Amino acid sequence: MSNPRTVLVWGANGVSGIAAVKALLDRPKTEIDGVIAVSRRPAQIPNKDERYKFLSIDLLNAEVEEVIEKLNQVGGQQVDTALHYTYIEKKDQQELTDINMVLLKKALDATVGAAGKKFRHFHLQTGYKWYSLHLGDPKRQAPLPYREDAERGPTDPPNFYYHQVDALIEHAKRHGYQWSETRPNTIIGAAKGNFMNQGVSTSLFFALEKWKGSKEVQYPGNLANWDKIIVDQSTASNNAEFQIWVTDAKNSEKCANQSFNIHDGGEKTLGQIWKELGDYHGIKVLPPLAEAKVVEGDRPPILSMSLDKWSKDAGNLEAWRKLTSERGGDPEAFESHATFAFADFTLGATFEQNGSLDKAREAGWGRKVDTVKEGYIKTYEHLVEIGTIPKV
Repeated sequence: MSNPRTVLVWGANGVSGIAAVKALLDRPKTEIDGVIAVSRRPAQIPNKDERYKFLSIDLLNAEVEEVIEKLNQVGGQQVDTALHYTYIEKKDQQELTDINMVLLKKALDATVGAAGKKFRHFHLQTGYKWYSLHLGDPKRQAPLPYREDAERGPTDPPNFYYHQVDALIEHAKRHGYQWSETRPNTIIGAAKGNFMNQGVSTSLFFALEKWKGSKEVQYPGNLANWDKIIVDQSTASNNAEFQIWVTDAKNSEKCANQSFNIHDGGEKTLGQIWKELGDYHGIKVLPPLAEAKVVEGDRPPILSMSLDKWSKDAGNLEAWRKLTSERGGDPEAFESHATFAFADFTLGATFEQNGSLDKAREAGWGRKVDTVKEGYIKTYEHLVEIGTIPKV
């Protein structure tokens, strides 16, 4: 049996960070004897587990020495594993690269500075942007299915994931620890103020339409992603389980110093997912409009209906205010929790986004999860539980 681990979670208030903290604390003390969670904002989910220590640190503006001192006040000397999820969104790709490189480099230096030779493994979560799908051009993305050894794509505009992985590998070699990287797509989970959050936007949409008495809703996507192309979904809880597994010393021989795709392992189209969500809420989801037809080479999004426009409709905003005033919930949820424009981009997909899990399977990972039940529905139920969405 391997020794119990103390795990440092960078970016602990995001969708992925929250899922990782929960998954770690679900494990017995014989496996995980400490979790240090770091985020700029105060903890979103208070936890009374004695193993759990939360630090509110503005990593972007703090000096590395200051961060090391704070880590060591809560047992940073014992950290042997780190999971990295920090992210700051910027529209300009060079600015996005620069600011997120600062976050990663400070996290790397502070982790090693606190833990020293005790430190064993640093994990970085990236995503399918590695395969250039964000460019919206199927001719410029990596060959399908995406495989971890695919050649890097265009770097104008810059792809900050390439810079991050290079920095991680160089730092790991210099300081003598192991590294790993995982690449999920369309992460499903819940966190306040998260930029790329499909599950929360979808939950708000169905909650309001149900309260309005809608018996039918228009599927927002197009004729391709309704029942043809696959857009991989990566439930945050499943990602976290895989990342904890990858960084376990027992799996070092097959997983250390490598990159892995990770998704739920299902083959449901976005249309199938929406139909199942409609069934859960008692609402029929109508097929996409005929004009939402995708022609090869179309740039996304191609939509039957824009959720972003829906979320800005005066009638819907007034309905949400009325619902929350009568039943509870967060009246500012549309602005502070959801990112409907990102939901549009995902639901307007015009080409396949499918990554191979062969490498993870060969390493011994066999788990498969139901995206609707474990991702979207649990996200909705969590939002009701914490009071973001009223029970309708």
